[in-house]
Amino acid sequence: MSRDSNLAADSHTVPRSPAASRPVVLWAGLLGAPLLFCYAEVLRNLASQWWASTFYSYGFLIPGISAYLVWARRDRLRSTPVRPKPRVGSIVLACGLATLLVGHAAGVSLIEDLSIVVVLSGGVLLVLGTAYFRALLFPIGYLLFMIPVWDVFTTRLHPPLQMFAAKLGLSMLEAVGIPAAREGTRLLLPHITLQVAQACSGVNFLLAVIAIGIPLAYLTLRTWTRRVLLVTFGVAVSILSNSFRIALIGILNQAGVGGDIHGPFHILQGMFVSVIGYIALFAGAAVLARTERRSGEAMPKAIAGSRSGTMPQRHGSIAMPAVAVCSALLLAGGYVNLYRPAPVPPPRALGEFPHVVGNWVGKDGAPDDSMYRSFAADYSILRTYRREPREEVLFYLGYDSIQRQGRELINGKSGLWQDRASPRTISLATGAALRVNQVVQERDDTNHVVLFWFDVNGRLVADRYSAKLHTAWNALRRGRANGAVVLVAADYARREDLPRAIASLESFAREIAPAAQGYLATP
Repeated sequence: MSRDSNLAADSHTVPRSPAASRPVVLWAGLLGAPLLFCYAEVLRNLASQWWASTFYSYGFLIPGISAYLVWARRDRLRSTPVRPKPRVGSIVLACGLATLLVGHAAGVSLIEDLSIVVVLSGGVLLVLGTAYFRALLFPIGYLLFMIPVWDVFTTRLHPPLQMFAAKLGLSMLEAVGIPAAREGTRLLLPHITLQVAQACSGVNFLLAVIAIGIPLAYLTLRTWTRRVLLVTFGVAVSILSNSFRIALIGILNQAGVGGDIHGPFHILQGMFVSVIGYIALFAGAAVLARTERRSGEAMPKAIAGSRSGTMPQRHGSIAMPAVAVCSALLLAGGYVNLYRPAPVPPPRALGEFPHVVGNWVGKDGAPDDSMYRSFAADYSILRTYRREPREEVLFYLGYDSIQRQGRELINGKSGLWQDRASPRTISLATGAALRVNQVVQERDDTNHVVLFWFDVNGRLVADRYSAKLHTAWNALRRGRANGAVVLVAADYARREDLPRAIASLESFAREIAPAAQGYLATP
């Protein structure tokens, strides 16, 4: 290329100047305030979960690390052209805010949490364009680590890692001459029995090691091979350190050090796993980075950004798109923070519910009410109904005048019922089909079979997702979030008695379902 052509090319570039990026920085700061207003309740709930759960305690670090990842790209961002994408950005932003509103109305915190990533993506596309979105994709996507959803994927890792920790811990104890035996996940020592429980599997702290290891690898290493190697190394060391932790507890106990099974000053609790993992990560990053410098490998463009000293011409104004995003966030935040559906009390007092339904005669109370406490309804009745010859069922009706965060029909505890349930259909006298959930609980002392369903503002549903969707629809469209759960249960002694118990419950459900609807709010 000739010297003249080089001069022509340079004439179409703008020298890099901090002042050129000030509008972007200014609008980013202005957008932060409505974003925090919109997600104040969501962030507060997330912080509560991080504080209460050792599994997600690392969540406090994620927003700060994400912000640092953005700052580390400052050179690349300065050289990135601003080309707002109103159509695509508006669609993504609208989907994110709609997800937030639906999650808020249905009382599903997970949906609200996930909407943060969608809203941020839509805002970046709308105001700055696809080039900026590609540059910020990793910092935005990294925020997924702060959302309490990962235990769904790690639950299956507990049993194999418990067994691995027990086997390797036993080998370590035998290697130092301490007599020990293993029964499943229990280690039998002369003076103590160590149970490698689910909380001791080490899984709860592996995610923290991964969440810290990924940005560390991305910022300090240049090749994907070394990045994957570093994170894998940190995870492997954490798994091994959990077995070492268990063996060390046995060694200390055998030596008479520390009265608590977790050792002196509780240093051998589960946090030990993540601390060793962090040490392995930073040590491994230092070693791998040194080998990269020796090999003289080039820094990838994703980290290096533009080194030309020039900045492409920026196109378009970000003022109008930024104002649109601010307005949308403020409107959605106003609904989430300021609007509450009106409570809808039951049309009739539940205490007036008939004690005689068909040929069933009821009496208030039940021998054991522990299975009903998880619903924590605003209004409820619990009765024992009997009919001859010696048929007995338990009846529970729980009604919420308004479902809200932490007080939903389907929450963390009652959702466990749904996980074990199988669908069943009962034909009512009117010819309608009543879909219910059936749960069989077999214990050492007694066995239960339970049928339950939900009444969401007059609509009978069994599936929890349908109940959540109907709740969200009623809250958004009609300003009411009331709902009820109806549950009937029967005991049985032997497995061969189960069909008879189910038949009794179905007969009772045919009688009680129409009667219950008269005491619940309808559209």
